[in-house]
Order: sequence, then C-alpha cells, then structure tokens
Amino acid sequence: MASPSGRIVRERYWRADPKGVLHSDETLLAEARSLGPVHSFTAEDCVLMPSPLTHISGIVHALLVPAVFGTASVLMERWNAGEALALIAAERVTYMVGAPTFLRELAQHPAATRALRLFSCGGADVDPTLVREAAARLGCVAKRVYGSTEFPTVTTTGPDDPPERRIDSEGRPIGANEIRLVDEDGEPVATGSEGEILARGPECFLGYGDAALDAEAFTPDGWFRTGDLGTLDTAGYLRITGRRKDIIIRKGENISAREVEDLIAAHPAVAEVAVVGLPDAAAGEIVCAVVRARPSTRPPSLAELAAHLTALGLSRRKLPERLEVVEDLPRTASGKILKRALRDRLRS
Repeated sequence: MASPSGRIVRERYWRADPKGVLHSDETLLAEARSLGPVHSFTAEDCVLMPSPLTHISGIVHALLVPAVFGTASVLMERWNAGEALALIAAERVTYMVGAPTFLRELAQHPAATRALRLFSCGGADVDPTLVREAAARLGCVAKRVYGSTEFPTVTTTGPDDPPERRIDSEGRPIGANEIRLVDEDGEPVATGSEGEILARGPECFLGYGDAALDAEAFTPDGWFRTGDLGTLDTAGYLRITGRRKDIIIRKGENISAREVEDLIAAHPAVAEVAVVGLPDAAAGEIVCAVVRARPSTRPPSLAELAAHLTALGLSRRKLPERLEVVEDLPRTASGKILKRALRDRLRS
C-alpha cells in the first residue's frame, strides 16, 4: 500500500508539489518489527500518540506496533500537555514517541509525573540538555532516535547501550539497517569526520510519488541519500551535525545551523531555539537566532548570547548577528519546527 505519510503533509508547507513518500506493507512491517528489541515492547505497553495517523509516527506506533506486539494506543486529537498527563495516568500509558516539543512540555508542566517508562525523541533539533533534564523529571528512559518518513527509524539506542549514549548520540542502526557517511564526491569519510548519511535497509521507502525525484534520492547502488550530516565514532554511534542544505553561507564561509543551535540550547534561559540564515547585502547571509525563553525567565540579549557562545568555544565568525525572541515557533502537525516558514516570517 502507498503510505499517506506525514511527509506529504509537511511538504504542503514547503512547496506546491508534494513529493509523496511511497511505502509497502513489507517496508512498514519491517519498521514495526525492528522496534521491538530496541524499545523492549511487550503486550503490557501502551503508547500515547499526539501525532496524526497520517504521520509516519502515528502509522507505525498507533497502528502497526499494536498489530505486531499486541500493545495498546491512545490517540489525542489535539496536543495539550496537561491533558496528555491526565491520559497517561488514566490509561496507564507506558511510552511515547514524538518531537522535542512534546517531551519539553511534558517535563516542564507543573503536574508532571513519573509514569512513563520510555520517551523516544526524534527530529534533527533534539537537544541533549532537554533529554537529560526530561528523563530526570519524568523518571523515564528518554532517548534520541533518528529517522524520517522515507526511512522511519534508521538508528537509536537499545537496552544494552550505555545510558549516556541515549543522550549524546542517535544510537546505532537497528535491525538489518546499514549506514555510511560520505563526502561531497560520494567517498567514505574517516571515523569522526562529518559526512552525508546514506542508509539502506528493509524499511526504506520504495520511492516518491513523482518518480523523477528518485534519481536524486538514491545512489546508483541503492543507498538512500538522507540529506543529513553526521559523524560516526569508533563504536558506531551516530551523531547528527546538521542538514546538508541547512548551511548558512556568511561571506563565503559555511556555518552549520545545528552547531550553533546546540550551543544556544545549553543557555539556562533558553527553552527552544532555531537558527536560520537571512539575506544580507554585504555578507550574503547572516546568522539569526530565534529563541523561546523558559517560563518566568528573562531571555538573553544578543550580547549575552554572544558571550555564552564564545565561552563554549564557538568561533566569533559564527556568532548570531540578529536575535528574535518569540512565544512559539511555526511547526508541522507532528511538532517539528518549520524553518522555511520561520525564514519567511522573519523576512517579512
């Protein structure tokens, strides 16, 4: 069957011609089955699903995982952290899978309880500080997971991995999945060096609704080009460093938005951050930090943010030249930040 995936929904915000990610029953069942060992699923588990069933997380965790492992699912029509906590208690929910915004709001809610056993947090903007603090406040295993609509779960950590790897890495390939990192010429990079992440495995999608896009999406030998950048350590743990196209070019110098975001997120007054490039007549692009402050906390000024980043070792040439403080950020239905919409808003 062709999956009416969340990628189609997301692309409506980005472009007029949705790509349409095509899965089969085999690819989606391979994804569901591979999650059992790494998430320790049993028939006693119950998931709270705030993402739509048209999103890949909803399809897999609210529909297919229950079919494979006999788990239960509780659906939310609209996300609200207080209502979610009430449902977790009433329905004996044991785990959740979702974007950082869900984990953050649960952990920071005054009624937060230690009921969940697992929160698997996905997205390119997962903040290690958030994962560590949320795990302590919610009393659960909180970990990072890496995947996409095209390739739902490429890597994560399992029960046998060191606890710190759940926080500082996206884990290792699960099931029969494989990854490799390559440079701009498609050649493998050295261990510890940054490269584009290529992936292959039984859960990889079949192609796009517009088949003309497939040539760019796959290498000639069948690896999926994720478009994400990362590093692999000697033990095989993956760390996402940014998007191949999420690069700000300031005076001819490439600046990784993810690198700056990770350091800003460590500021005690910052709840959430997105870093984007904005057009500039002199520099080509400038770095703009968009910050949502923690509740009842004064957000940092641009000068204070620069001092914080400099103290953490960020080169001065990468410092933000503009700071915007917002109450919230534009998001997809699954809670991920829409940087294209954010750039458009700032430019106008």
